[in-house]
Formats: sequence, C-alpha cells, structure tokens
Amino acid sequence: MSEKITTTTTKPTYYETQLARFLEDCTEADAYSSVRPGALYTRYQQWCWDEKERAMDPKLFDKLMRERGIRKSHSTGRLFWRNLRIKEEV
Repeated sequence: MSEKITTTTTKPTYYETQLARFLEDCTEADAYSSVRPGALYTRYQQWCWDEKERAMDPKLFDKLMRERGIRKSHSTGRLFWRNLRIKEEV
C-alpha cells in the first residue's frame, strides 16, 4: 500500500504580511544596531497610519517579530530588538 504524502503550506496572515511590509519599508538589518521595542512599535503605528492600515496590538507584534527570528536582548537593564535599526525618514 502506498502512502499519500501531503504537504500543507500555511498562507501568511494579514498581520504577518503587514509586518513583512513594515520591516521592508522601515527597518534595516544591522549587526551593530539595536532598537528599543517602544520606539519600533511607535514607528510601526505611524507606518500603519500613513498606509491606512489597522495596527496589531503590541503583544501580537512582539510574537510575530519573534516568529520571524528577530530576537530581544537586555543591555544596561533595558530591552532591545537586536540586529535591527529604523531607517531614516526622508
């Protein structure tokens, strides 16, 4: 008897796709940089306003960032997203 192999792919959710667009538009990977979570989330909210998008809540934002492999670390008693910087606005 042959076994049927099925693969399932999950379609990105609205917020996963939105986060990918935000990161592409507003951040850059940088091994020597880090950004405070509040500053990044504030920039995300502004981006959502500019794009006429509905912003996700901070807990979901944090969860989806971690799922993308972006990690937080502590430095001088503060929390930072590692290896990431906010692009300069033009």
